[in-house]
Amino acid sequence: MLAVAAAERAILTALAEAVAFATRKEIVDSSEACEEHLHRIAERILFVAGTLLHAAASPTSAPTSKAAACDLAAALLKCQTLHAAARQSAAALSQLASQSGPEALSASGVRLRQRAAELLTVNLQLVFIMSTLALERADKARVAAILSDLQESALLSHVGRLVITLLPAPGPAAARGPPGPPAPPAQLLLAHARAAWAFCTALFIMDGLYDALDKAARPSIRRALGPCVLHAAAVLGTAALSAADLQPCGLPHSPLPQPQFLRGAAEYPCMDHTPLVLLVQELWRDPVPYSRTALWPPVPPRTALRLVRRVLVLASASMRAAAGEYALTPSGMITVDLGWGGRRGASSGTFRFLIQPSEMGALAMQAAYAVVDIAVREPGAWDAEAPNVWGPLFSVAVHASDVLSLGQLDDMASYLGTLVGSAAGPLVGPPGAAPLLVARPAPLPRSAEAALQGGVVPLLESLLRATAELPSGPEARLVGRHVKGLGLEELVLHSPPCQAAAYVATLAKALRRTPAAVLLGGLRSVSAAAAAAPLLALVSAACRLIDCRTLALAYGAVTELAGPVDASAPGSPVFVLALAALQLLPELSRLVIEAAAVHLLEPPSVSSAGEGPRFVDARALIATVVLALLRALWWALNLRRLREAGTDRSHRLASALCLPFLVEEAGAVPLTGALLALLEACGHVPGMDASGMETLAEACLVLEQRYRPRVMLGKHLPQCLPLEEAPAAIARARAAPAAWRPQALRVLAAMLRQSRPGLSDKVSASADIVDGAWFGDGSESEGPLAALEKERLAALRAEACTVLLPACSNPACINLAGDSEAGLKLQHCARCRRASYCCRECQTAHWRSGHKKACGGGGSGSGRAG
Repeated sequence: MLAVAAAERAILTALAEAVAFATRKEIVDSSEACEEHLHRIAERILFVAGTLLHAAASPTSAPTSKAAACDLAAALLKCQTLHAAARQSAAALSQLASQSGPEALSASGVRLRQRAAELLTVNLQLVFIMSTLALERADKARVAAILSDLQESALLSHVGRLVITLLPAPGPAAARGPPGPPAPPAQLLLAHARAAWAFCTALFIMDGLYDALDKAARPSIRRALGPCVLHAAAVLGTAALSAADLQPCGLPHSPLPQPQFLRGAAEYPCMDHTPLVLLVQELWRDPVPYSRTALWPPVPPRTALRLVRRVLVLASASMRAAAGEYALTPSGMITVDLGWGGRRGASSGTFRFLIQPSEMGALAMQAAYAVVDIAVREPGAWDAEAPNVWGPLFSVAVHASDVLSLGQLDDMASYLGTLVGSAAGPLVGPPGAAPLLVARPAPLPRSAEAALQGGVVPLLESLLRATAELPSGPEARLVGRHVKGLGLEELVLHSPPCQAAAYVATLAKALRRTPAAVLLGGLRSVSAAAAAAPLLALVSAACRLIDCRTLALAYGAVTELAGPVDASAPGSPVFVLALAALQLLPELSRLVIEAAAVHLLEPPSVSSAGEGPRFVDARALIATVVLALLRALWWALNLRRLREAGTDRSHRLASALCLPFLVEEAGAVPLTGALLALLEACGHVPGMDASGMETLAEACLVLEQRYRPRVMLGKHLPQCLPLEEAPAAIARARAAPAAWRPQALRVLAAMLRQSRPGLSDKVSASADIVDGAWFGDGSESEGPLAALEKERLAALRAEACTVLLPACSNPACINLAGDSEAGLKLQHCARCRRASYCCRECQTAHWRSGHKKACGGGGSGSGRAG
């Protein structure tokens, strides 16, 4: 039809004049038939004009139709259609203001409101289609003209006021006497729903107009909205949210007495996300540059965070329902399981409507960004509301990982990282400085305290457990991107020891599940790289926790309160760091030993260049692990020197990082042997610089002198072996100490010849001793301080067992059932009643690995748990 109109310019002119008549038609409440006909004619004219423009904006329309549509839009702007529509809405507003009480829902009042809603709807649809056409043709001049007319006419401001006043506010309900005013008729409710929807879609396209403008002209879009638009958007958004989650909207009355914006769904009722997205956007937009059009009265930041939290819960529930985790009640309500990972079934929510699956990801991203924006701009409000927001934020991040793109998932992880970093920021000292370890009763920074009250550490633990249990699950996709967050380690250190111990135990079990092969690269496909990323993130998290300012502790005194540790109160970072050392160092050492064995046994053909590029340079992570272990060795050696010189360190971390622990439990002898073998075979060790080689040399000297039998008992590690025999070789390396090759020690001595000649000579002499296989009398000479170190280590373990929850007695336990280590149910050994186990498998494994001898019952089978 527009193609025909293009040929006859008079038709376009007539249509533009008809639209001008329709927008200038006064809205009255007359019941005369003539007035009703005029109203219908005006509505049909605007509807036809909008339909023609919409058809022309379609990608399949002919070029002549598009050109004619542009001419019609230009003619409508020239006739000041938007100005006329604004005056029409303002006149309707003035008439509605004169009606109150029963008059508002009288026959004439309902007629006036319904006609206003119908004309308002087609006017807004015309604005939306004109804007869409201008954006589709990238016509910046037309966009500027539309925004200019919207600003001059204040159309959206008038329409916003009209939308929220179309339905009268119900009067206060009287305890006695006649019933209150009747409810609005269904026809008026339907007309109001359409008007509200048209208003939201018109606002929704404003962002597109904003992006189409040059930066210098962009603020004009906010002026074009007018002073009442933001308030109307907030009112409609809160009302829609209240209709969905059945909670009060917080307003004197809801302008949506029945749920609006409904969309069809196959199994459960859904609503469109547009009003909620507009609400969230208006809450996080910075009002400073637009002070004249800011939301007024302004929403307090704490109230804004509470609203965004409800949106997060609604989005999370919608994602869980889309996955099938819901049930419909007889009354039509939707009950949704909001749990994730091991938390499934732990919490649920009831809703009347949810967000349709195609839109819940976009809503989740908007809400998460709103939290970050408000937290940055209003840190005081965020600290006050954070304890209630952290849980929904983590839940929506986990559930959204199934529906978000990789780029959006990275953004979601960065939002979480930003919030965690801001919470732990005051605890993170400058690079190279001593750590800020806040001990009780010194108060924690408010941001860190709020994060801990919000359960950040248990939430992170649940993420780690789910990731280690299922590396391909939604939690793993988030962990692979988020565990790198700045300040995570400081929050764990300062959390209540019971929470920190559960986190560390989970991390230790996750490391036991991690194969050493992931540290060696060789991931030549995108799927293999994606599967390895969460495991690499777990190893990296363990390294950063154990290395969290450990080196800086050696240079200054550690402040630690005397007396017992309160497991439920934050403020025992040295104790937590000692626990982390005891549980994580052995696992990290095992990874390096096994990775070195696989690397030395790997045939050259496996890593040939002809098999394609590596998608993940996982070998670089070995540098992080090696650095953490070398620093622990350096710290233990330095402690031994200080004690021999008469200067003692008696804090708990010093009790944990001692040579007896590193040798007997963390495998310091096979670890140094593996590093020496790598140094000999490759000429370098990832992560080992000049100071690292000096630490390795000093460790070798002390271990060779104090623990010579352990050094001499093993056999030389073969340089090449068929790859299929590697698992057996790795098992032997774990069961027995690795040998030190004399040639490897000489390679280390040669590398130190220029920088440390004295140390080099000592290493060469040690190589000669190893080469001669001189055992002495076959006994270890740990030195006089070893007994003191073992006594303090035993006292630390006893304190940990007293303060913290009991753990599974199987040292090789990898059970990650449930959402927290603290939630595991243990059963005592039926015979000795001393050992406790989390499952039958752990009991059987521990019985076979040595508990049979320690248990008083004897016999051939494992004692049943009871």
